[in-house]
Amino acid sequence: RLACGDTWAYLCSCHSFETSHAWRIGALQKTEHVSLDGWGSKRADFHQQLITNSSGIYMQALVVYCHPVEASYCASLRDAAVRGLERAGHDVSVVDLTKDGFNPVMSRNEWEQYIATEDIVPQSLEPYVVQLQAAQILVFVYPTWWGGLPALLKGWIERTMLPGVAFKLNGRKKVRPALTQVRHIVVISTFGSPWMYVKFVNDNGRRILVRAMRLATSWRTRTHRFGLYAMDKATQDDREKFIRSVENKLAKI
Repeated sequence: RLACGDTWAYLCSCHSFETSHAWRIGALQKTEHVSLDGWGSKRADFHQQLITNSSGIYMQALVVYCHPVEASYCASLRDAAVRGLERAGHDVSVVDLTKDGFNPVMSRNEWEQYIATEDIVPQSLEPYVVQLQAAQILVFVYPTWWGGLPALLKGWIERTMLPGVAFKLNGRKKVRPALTQVRHIVVISTFGSPWMYVKFVNDNGRRILVRAMRLATSWRTRTHRFGLYAMDKATQDDREKFIRSVENKLAKI
């Protein structure tokens, strides 16, 4: 949600985006898990939704969740993120990569198209690309393993951040961002190691999301990072406190 002083600049940037892109957003219910099954019926024309009221501008939020166990602590963080975003009035969709059975492996054909910078989206990726292009708030919830992103999430990024989706080339063959509608990138992760160790080895997952991915968005895009460190030693009270913190802080976006 933007401050009043930013509203005019924000609306202008959205107008510019609309004139250069065919904006589509899913005809989905709030916090609906989007499955690939029956997607064709949901590919109706998408349009930008900006609902204003006395508290500001409400946005489209996409929560990308990655964990192999539904009963995990990360699932509780995902639910907390959804609750916070809904409290703020945003329209929330959730992608559960494990539940979708997402294939993180880029095929040779996809790689060749990527290298040739062809604006081609494989049919199996269209639902994800549609949501990515519609999202004004991107939220990633995942465990940090071996100092980085889980392979499933890394593969989702590599396969969806395509030419014409995440970036485009101008007339001088210079790379320019294509996800300029994104206003917030939120990273929520758990760590087995303490904060000092993570800082020493570098949090590579966070760097990919708040640095590399941010380059594909607008210069106005804000980043938010939440981490629970030394999780194996965290008490139940520590974990519950972190969940509340995530929900309350996302309710202020």
